[in-house]
Amino acid sequence: MDMDSAKNAFAGQRVSATKGGHGADAETGTAHGGKRIITVAGDIKPEELGFCQPHEHLYIEGGPASEIFPQLCIDDLYRTVLDLRAYKKAGGSAIADAQPTFTGRNAESLYKLSKECGVHVIAATGFHKLFYYGEGGAGNPFLELGEMELAKIFADEIRVGMYASPFYEDSRADGGDRSCDSGCIERCGGSGGSSGGERYGDSSGSGGSGGGERYDDSGGIDRTAYRAGFIKTALEPVFTELHAKLFSAAARASADTGVAIMIHVDKGADPLRIAGFLAERGVKPERTIFCHLDRAVPDAGLHRELAEWGAYIEYDTITRDGYHSDAEEARLIRGMISCGHADRLMLSLDVTRKRLRGYGGQIGLDHMIKNFIPYLGTDWMCAEITQKLFTKNPAKAFAI
Repeated sequence: MDMDSAKNAFAGQRVSATKGGHGADAETGTAHGGKRIITVAGDIKPEELGFCQPHEHLYIEGGPASEIFPQLCIDDLYRTVLDLRAYKKAGGSAIADAQPTFTGRNAESLYKLSKECGVHVIAATGFHKLFYYGEGGAGNPFLELGEMELAKIFADEIRVGMYASPFYEDSRADGGDRSCDSGCIERCGGSGGSSGGERYGDSSGSGGSGGGERYDDSGGIDRTAYRAGFIKTALEPVFTELHAKLFSAAARASADTGVAIMIHVDKGADPLRIAGFLAERGVKPERTIFCHLDRAVPDAGLHRELAEWGAYIEYDTITRDGYHSDAEEARLIRGMISCGHADRLMLSLDVTRKRLRGYGGQIGLDHMIKNFIPYLGTDWMCAEITQKLFTKNPAKAFAI
């Protein structure tokens, strides 16, 4: 599908991807009496977000993916706190954690990190690349659910609360909590934050205290009170019927709740095709965030096309020499800015265990603020551009 087809799909989009959809208008937020961003500790106003890196990973339980790539296991709260505190000290205010449902995400740990370090954390529902589910996803019961069931899971995690267990089979087996014990945070001199309080129990998604009460409303799966604020998806080179079902479910949930869809783009995948696919299902361009284009799609012209169309573009191949140099990354960023797309661009680090200093890694969460922004130079990263890329754009992208 080419860009013209995608644009045509948007021109004829449905009002809602669900029958009688209930989503807030992404531009006005009038369905909720004003815009808001859902964080794990409750709703905030967009102007409260502050400096935000919109694609990071703070805590991931070990599972099928980390058995192949150990750097995908980030499972020590104490070590993550060291990085997150450094980020806060450097001027960071918010982070979007891009680990979705049943791929090692731990909702309670994200809440503890947010409260301990004073950083807003926006969590993800949705789905990831199929290898996160083991055996290429074959036979995984979560992936075997129907489109409507998946859409309901995503929407409920946004409105009510995220599931407690990091993996679907674990939650079915015993509903157990595999989050790090409170001693992990207390080792670094913190209290770990309060986990008590009221839950987000109403379907209106009007917010709440962010308390940690647990309850079970889905056939034995334990749910927390911490809500997701966006839908993570993954676009792989081969687009199968399973991918179509998962993306359709994401589109339904986005149209129903108003939250953005973040799209992980693999090398060799076709972002224009998925743009049109989502458009046909009622997703507005400004509700999409295309990630990793700086390393997955060599054609910078395509990045600009998507930005002109209204999508947000997120670059994060920073100090990753296995892909390209920082000089090449800077060239891509400056190209987007010089073409007038600063209002659609966001930057992040997409950290793994190997990149977090608390785990003995290379750079740390504060690398963007302390090193890379200065590297770009004030001619390109003046105060106005920095404000757009790290504060205004994330606030608009995640607000509903």
